[in-house]
Amino acid sequence: MELGYRARKASISLTPLIDVVFILLLFFMLSSRFQLDQGIALKLPAQNRTAPVNNDDIKPLRVQVDRFGLLHTEDGTFSAEQLVFEFPERSHKSVIVAAESGVNTQRLLTAMEELQAQGLQNIKLERPHAR
Repeated sequence: MELGYRARKASISLTPLIDVVFILLLFFMLSSRFQLDQGIALKLPAQNRTAPVNNDDIKPLRVQVDRFGLLHTEDGTFSAEQLVFEFPERSHKSVIVAAESGVNTQRLLTAMEELQAQGLQNIKLERPHAR
């Protein structure tokens, strides 16, 4: 006669885990401070009317760099120095620089550095596209 040995399945008791989670919950609840953030009372000035918006102020100057490093705008072709002299009123406005297809990256960066050297600060780069 053969006696069979039955293996007992090991069971994990969840009671100690629940106890630890409960103790951690109590610890964090008691150690936390619940208070409202204090704000600063400000008296803001009232504005009676809005300033008119000028579309020329919003419209950025679009510049396209060719493979020779020349800058093309709606008004013609310029070097970086000529561009600043041609549009002095836009020296504080934004300039969007794009490159023609096939332009060397170094030429594009050189043109952007020349524009910065001429005093233009708000220069943005646009995705290259064909002229």
